[in-house]
Amino acid sequence: MIGSLPHWPAMMDLELACAYTQLGETQFKALSARYNVAPRDLGGIRGVRWRRSDLDRLIDSLPARGEPSDQDAAVDQAQAALQRVRKRAARR
Repeated sequence: MIGSLPHWPAMMDLELACAYTQLGETQFKALSARYNVAPRDLGGIRGVRWRRSDLDRLIDSLPARGEPSDQDAAVDQAQAALQRVRKRAARR
């Protein structure tokens, strides 16, 4: 485990990005994909790095406990639309 850093770097490799967000690699990759946060390709020997500002945006996008997420709201709207279509079809 990476120890405490007084100042986090602006660009982080996957291990450091996971430590910064306090997520395991699988959880980190799932959340970053869900919230469209991608690493930057530095090419060659440097590989990819995650920007701290993007990680902060990901963290700020997470819903508070008990608060519905944007994805939950989209699913609710889709279900409501499907119910309306079914009601219309049943009336015919």
